[in-house]
Amino acid sequence: MDRVLASEAKGRGFDPRSAYHLLFCSLLIFFAPSRSDGADLYVKSAAEVSAAFDLVSYHPDDPSVPPLFCAYMPEDMAELSDRERVSLFLRTLLPLILRENERIEQEARRLDEAATRSFAVAGDAALVYDLALKYRLMEEGSGPLNGKEIVTVADALRTRIRPVAPSIVLTIAALESGWGTSRFTREANNLFGHTALLAWRGIQPAKWRGTSRNIKRFETIADALRRFMLNLNSNRAYARYRKYRDLAPTDTFQQAKGFTAYASIGKEYVVRMQQIMKRFGFARYDGHRLADETRLWGLDRLRTPYLY
Repeated sequence: MDRVLASEAKGRGFDPRSAYHLLFCSLLIFFAPSRSDGADLYVKSAAEVSAAFDLVSYHPDDPSVPPLFCAYMPEDMAELSDRERVSLFLRTLLPLILRENERIEQEARRLDEAATRSFAVAGDAALVYDLALKYRLMEEGSGPLNGKEIVTVADALRTRIRPVAPSIVLTIAALESGWGTSRFTREANNLFGHTALLAWRGIQPAKWRGTSRNIKRFETIADALRRFMLNLNSNRAYARYRKYRDLAPTDTFQQAKGFTAYASIGKEYVVRMQQIMKRFGFARYDGHRLADETRLWGLDRLRTPYLY
């Protein structure tokens, strides 16, 4: 793996049959309250995370992705071989990205329902207004919306409330986090270098010239992904990306051209994105979908005696 590509954008094997690893995973897997057919995994070792994925026969090339959601990136990613690191990186992030895209698609459906009804239903205007605030199309205090405005705002929102291709998210996450090995990922669950408005809520980078902001801490890597994907869909800094997404909705190699302003290295960042996407074939993950809870049957069978 090209370590330069994974580290300059911004500034050990295991035995999956180990009874210890399997039991440890069984003790720390809980069904997620936000999804009836998924489970959250709260472990931080590569061996334990890999063992859980192996129990449900999860390989990143499988287009049917089991809904097993890691709260953290394994903290010992740097100790893995390049091949192991890439595989575990993909298996860790893909389910989370797909889950967030499902949420975005659900918001898009709710928007369409509210904007296309023949007769307005109570709450439609509030829903569209709330989405306009969330996606930074309107400012606080600019509502409420009337019937005609609902349609106009909804049309503008449709270019923003769209899924983000997994290949785009995976590529930038690999570059920004060094394939999950960065200090910010380990200590703050921060995959993309988000900063905290209040310095005391973040962690201080080793070489930091700023005076008021530090790197933001997230509770989980899912929170960091959610923030990143919302930023791509809402922040005016990524309008160029959204334009390329509109022009080439299935061509993420072209969409990468929208990130010239993402990092200080400008167009070189696009080149590195495209190199990563091409070298690792990330486009093939854009067709992946979350499976239902039946993909977790082996895991559930193992952990049942150890529920607390």
